[in-house]
Amino acid sequence: MGFVSDDVMGTSETLYVAAYSGSALSDITYIATNNGWLYLAVLLDLYSRRVVG
Repeated sequence: MGFVSDDVMGTSETLYVAAYSGSALSDITYIATNNGWLYLAVLLDLYSRRVVG
C-alpha cells in the first residue's frame, strides 16, 4: 500500500529522552487525492511524545 524508506540513520533502537532538551523528530509524507497531492508534515516532541506541529 505504501512505501517505507530504509533506516539510513541507523536508529532502529528505541529513542529515549530522559529530560526535556528541546529534541524533536519530524516527518513528511504525501497523499494522493482527487484534487492532486496533499502533503502532511508532523513535528514530534521526543520528551513528551506529543505532536507539536
